Amino acid sequence: MLLPRWVIITFSELRKIMVVLVNKTGRPLNDLLYDYGEYLFTVLSAGHAEMMANRQSVLEILDCLDDDIHVQARKLYPDADLPSFKVLERTPDTIKMEYHSMHDLYALAEGLIDGTAANFSQRVEHHVTPTEVPHTYHIDVKLLAS
Repeated sequence: MLLPRWVIITFSELRKIMVVLVNKTGRPLNDLLYDYGEYLFTVLSAGHAEMMANRQSVLEILDCLDDDIHVQARKLYPDADLPSFKVLERTPDTIKMEYHSMHDLYALAEGLIDGTAANFSQRVEHHVTPTEVPHTYHIDVKLLAS
């Protein structure tokens, strides 16, 4: 099942919506992007349950973003401008990823991470650190004890 067109939007559309929301609410842009990321996860997981199949944790989802989930997403939405996530380190309860996007939407990625954790009734702690490479960040995610 493909998602309704209004769920998958371009960066230009997202930027326009966010400008209006910042002006109307007075909330910081990154807070709004985070909220959208949390919401977007629920919509994407409901519309594409097959991409969630056999995944048991937020870390499993993060571990296969570029190698599986984004590959499938590009088949469905060939024009999607998706960020890249490279796994740098992985332990049973942590993951360190390199996030790269020309749009610097790391706050949206953080919302997606927390939305994913909530889907699995898990709690995580995450930290985003800019690197010296433009538009590239390290995201450290730690699974917290319940």
